[in-house]
Amino acid sequence: MVMPNRQSILQEVLSWPTAERSKFAVEVLDSLNDGQDADADEAWAEEIARRIKEIESGEAKLIPYDEAMKMIMQDDLDGDC
Repeated sequence: MVMPNRQSILQEVLSWPTAERSKFAVEVLDSLNDGQDADADEAWAEEIARRIKEIESGEAKLIPYDEAMKMIMQDDLDGDC
């Protein structure tokens, strides 16, 4: 069996709907994980749960998107990045 080259595979994948390309990309990226970050999913799940708890308890101060972007842009202008 002749293996197709990367360019032909890429052209094929790019013709797929966005959702299918996204699923494929996740699968390819997952295939690169050789177990070095085996605990990463669990750690992220714990971090997400912690953040949700902070939001629900009112401990976290939420900032509207527009306000956050203004703060980020101001930091860029001030050279604080």
